[in-house]
Amino acid sequence: NDAYLRFQKEQEIENKKQTKLLNDMQENYEKQIKDLSEQVILSTKNQISFEQDSNVSLEEPEYDVFISHASEDKEDFVDEFVQELKEREIKVWYDKSQLGWGDSMRKKIDSGLKKSRFGVVILSPSYIAEGKYWTKAELDGLFQLESINGKKILPIWHKLTKKDVINFSPIIGGKFAMNTASFTAKEIVEELKKILDNLKDNDGE
Repeated sequence: NDAYLRFQKEQEIENKKQTKLLNDMQENYEKQIKDLSEQVILSTKNQISFEQDSNVSLEEPEYDVFISHASEDKEDFVDEFVQELKEREIKVWYDKSQLGWGDSMRKKIDSGLKKSRFGVVILSPSYIAEGKYWTKAELDGLFQLESINGKKILPIWHKLTKKDVINFSPIIGGKFAMNTASFTAKEIVEELKKILDNLKDNDGE
């Protein structure tokens, strides 16, 4: 009887070990399945994101330049600059021409940013002032597009010093810029026309 009881006890211990081993194997198996499922979901999301980014980069430009500016600068520079662009037959996205009564500003600006080859950013005290939502949003959008497909930001400093620009954004302060203190609107447009002509020549090769 004693031998039988010992045998029975050892058998119970062995059965518990086997049960625990099977449970551990089952948990490990389920964890592997869960990890693989999460990897598949993440991979799918990344693929969708990549395809969306690719669609942005492949969209055919409708405009040569998007004009990002503060409305306070229209009268003393921006309107004249845009007129010079149009006279040189440069296709311009300019809010005064593109936005109509009742239009969604966000949708129109998003579309203009995506469909423009370059973003001309007219930095000024009004542009970088606190509380200027749309100028900040446009600049953020241009930086995003530049990071995806190399869309170039072309800065113009208007009534600002280099220190002012760097205090606002060291990144955009590091870009070569035209300055209205040194160049007229017409002269800046001529420089832009050279960039566009060179781009078209390269596309034609």
